[in-house]
Amino acid sequence: KPSFSWWYIDVLDERGNGCVCIFSQGLPFLPASSTPKSDRYAVNVVIYKEGKEAFYLLQEFPKSEVHFQKSESHPLSIVRKETWRIGGHTFHRHIKDGVVHCAVDLCSSVFTSSEQSGDPHAVNGTIQMSGPLLSNLDTVGKAESLHQWIPMATQCMAEVSLEIKQEAVSFSGRAYHDSNISMQCLEDLSIDYWWWARASLQDKTWLIYLVE
Repeated sequence: KPSFSWWYIDVLDERGNGCVCIFSQGLPFLPASSTPKSDRYAVNVVIYKEGKEAFYLLQEFPKSEVHFQKSESHPLSIVRKETWRIGGHTFHRHIKDGVVHCAVDLCSSVFTSSEQSGDPHAVNGTIQMSGPLLSNLDTVGKAESLHQWIPMATQCMAEVSLEIKQEAVSFSGRAYHDSNISMQCLEDLSIDYWWWARASLQDKTWLIYLVE
């Protein structure tokens, strides 16, 4: 079992409206807990409106509410279907004919400290993304490496249709999708600093991934 892993997707339009969604297991950035990190699962959703954070959710779930399903076709064809369900949230990923299709279904019901006022703090809706599968990028870690960073799609578009605080949030924009997986915990990887950034232009995407 991995020490930590996550699937990441972000979407940004030209007006600064954006969305970041992460499905994770053993996320290194979770607060301290007596539960082993590799047994901690979470969904993180951040929504931006015109460049400003409008919504933030980091919701943890017990292992009993997590399900992962994977199916592959003949080894000579690159067709793969994967579904990661954490609580009421689901991340579907389908790779076929050199294209990555991602569909995220979000359904949460979390209340803030002002619960007595009946003010719900939840996110519901979908993120849909499709783009060419990256297959020739020299990245962090090979198939046999203990830690792998795997960018899967950069030059692609996505549709966001969500509801937060009883308000609809819908936009389309350029999207990015990657995953991280490590068989060792972060402390044992001798990583003191971790920088990541991306910038999407009309015909290319710049990625920065630096660990020391």
